Amino acid sequence: MRTIVVTLALICVAPTLCLAQDRIPVEIEHAGQDSLGLRYFFEIKEAIRGSNSMRLVDSTPLTPRIRVSVITIDRDRDKAGSGQQTTVSTTLVFDSIDMPLSGAFITSYVEYCGSDRINECTRRMLSKIDAASESLRKDSPHFWKSLKAADSTARARAQ
Repeated sequence: MRTIVVTLALICVAPTLCLAQDRIPVEIEHAGQDSLGLRYFFEIKEAIRGSNSMRLVDSTPLTPRIRVSVITIDRDRDKAGSGQQTTVSTTLVFDSIDMPLSGAFITSYVEYCGSDRINECTRRMLSKIDAASESLRKDSPHFWKSLKAADSTARARAQ
């Protein structure tokens, strides 16, 4: 009987514990009109929405967050059959209302993605965001704590 009670208690508590995990607030912005770049941007946003470690936030200076700025351009825009490859420039910044000059630079990189590699590029972007949050946790505990506090506040508002 005791085993049944413990099992029922765990079943009731486990979903709450899973939902209580901290998720890093991430804002993503995109500049570019190429069709593959727009598809890439859409895939990134959907991946963040589905992530257990990140949550997508709006562009608001009140919430501490990692801001991801993505610029894409069609590599072959002047050739016939364009839209098969896009060049992606990405900058990751820690930003909050307390940060001067639009945030603290974390990292940036440039890559290109073919239409057949969008999922691979999306996974790589998510790992870069995870690495950026880990870098904040290790190297900038003050920034990390503000990200965690922002997530706790968002969870409290949702309840």
